[in-house]
Amino acid sequence: MAERALDSTLSAIQEQIARYESGGINEQNTKAILIEPLLSALGWNLLDLSEVHREYRYQSADNPADYALLDEDGPCIFVEAKSLGRSLDERKWSGQVIGYAGVAGVQWVVLTDGNEYRIFNAHASVPVEEKLFCIFRVAEGQPQLAHTLALLSRDGLKNKLLQTRWDTEIENRRIRNVNQQVHTALLDLVNADRPDAQFVRLLGRRLTDLNSSDIRGSLSRLRAQFEFSEDSEPVIPPDPPVVGPDPKPRVVKVSRVSLKHIIDAGIFEAPLDIHRTYKQRLHRARIESDGSISFQGKRYSTPSGAGSAVRLLHGAPRDSAQTAGWSFWRYTDSDGKVETIGALRQRFIEIQKP
Repeated sequence: MAERALDSTLSAIQEQIARYESGGINEQNTKAILIEPLLSALGWNLLDLSEVHREYRYQSADNPADYALLDEDGPCIFVEAKSLGRSLDERKWSGQVIGYAGVAGVQWVVLTDGNEYRIFNAHASVPVEEKLFCIFRVAEGQPQLAHTLALLSRDGLKNKLLQTRWDTEIENRRIRNVNQQVHTALLDLVNADRPDAQFVRLLGRRLTDLNSSDIRGSLSRLRAQFEFSEDSEPVIPPDPPVVGPDPKPRVVKVSRVSLKHIIDAGIFEAPLDIHRTYKQRLHRARIESDGSISFQGKRYSTPSGAGSAVRLLHGAPRDSAQTAGWSFWRYTDSDGKVETIGALRQRFIEIQKP
């Protein structure tokens, strides 16, 4: 029942976003029609001051946080709202609310315009930009949107889902940093212009019939590449855990379905023209017969990659340009109906069911 209520609320909010994203609405209306319905669907009682406190002040002289979400110990999340469509990239917005949360002893901060949500860990001992935990957009309806939102639900806070996911993310970041340092060191060892002398001597001890000049000459011709396996980083668990097994297993997992799978199954004929109006500008692309997407003279292997390219064109920072491509791109069918390309993927999934 709760999942159906959340799905229904998300659909209603997505319709409102589509209706007002071009014209814009003020902050108070953003709160009323986009943010508060979602908080309610996530289990927060907006009429109970022990759960939700509007215009919360830690001290009477403080500038208030738009919302404080509370547990038994007091405020646990601050929500700072901006009007729909307002850029959240300005560092002052996140800096102010994160600083206030730090003073008030509140760990988690949400900055949102009712569509885009940015979650920060105010207590993390890292620079402000690294306190950012995740970004998601309600209008895009990413496959994991409901699971991600569960992190902000009242039950999710009780079960410490945010903390668990943050701990996993920190470990991922540490491993990525280690991998980068090792990668750089390996490339330095085999630098074509100036191979590391100790490395040359080590090879000389192993290759006794070669002199150091031969080894350096060989290294100068070497074009080395180093890649880490996909399982070199911990896998982030789903949030929350799925209860029970999938009663209808798919032949191809949803996360692995590609446009090439769909084309090969005869769901549609390629090339297929696709489009998306973003920031009041129409962008056109094409799904090619090999499953790639052509956009502005470049080929992208996934819908998400092509969608991110659109966001980058509009000045989005690279670390926040990630895009749910299946819901981002649209196509027009033979009847003139406009649908997301995710509908094509869903048709493929349906025929895969046993």
